Amino acid sequence: MKYLKQEEKGRLFGSLDTDERRHAIRNRAIFYLAEYCALRASEVCSLKLDDYDERITSIYCSRFKHGNNNTLRIIGHRVQAALDAYLAIRNTQYKESEFLFVSQRGTALSRKSIDKIMKYHCERADISKSKSHFHTLRHTRAVELAEYGLDTKDIQWWLGHKSIDTTTIYMQYTTKQQKDVYDKLAFALKEE
Repeated sequence: MKYLKQEEKGRLFGSLDTDERRHAIRNRAIFYLAEYCALRASEVCSLKLDDYDERITSIYCSRFKHGNNNTLRIIGHRVQAALDAYLAIRNTQYKESEFLFVSQRGTALSRKSIDKIMKYHCERADISKSKSHFHTLRHTRAVELAEYGLDTKDIQWWLGHKSIDTTTIYMQYTTKQQKDVYDKLAFALKEE
């Protein structure tokens, strides 16, 4: 499983933040929201403008691959700022569309387009080609949630996994989970 380490994620988002090309504001919003919500490329492409509730700053995530749909509140200030900046220019820079993220033609973006943007920024940020796939953002978020100490059931809900077995795969990649195991063992051994 490929995921971005913190310094790699920093370089990727640094590339997005310093991009000045025509669709940079839209692309920043896509990446910040996708990583935050652990969205697949196809899930990003299918987001509708109505899925975003500006009043309570939440996004309805329709999960593919038979996942569980969920609504996530956006509490990350960088995510919210990127989304706000995009929404401020969306109606003037893009054609009217029901989709949240709009292509130049006014249609939903394609998975291919999103993956192309990912590859561009990974190359710009000096991230290996093996990690330059959009799905890497989903894996990165899952590992981050585990590192934050969220319970496996909470991570399962956030990612929209039907089976907890799928979620537990991410636990082997976290240093926090491993440290907790050794701390428990050390405590048990002290008691002997």
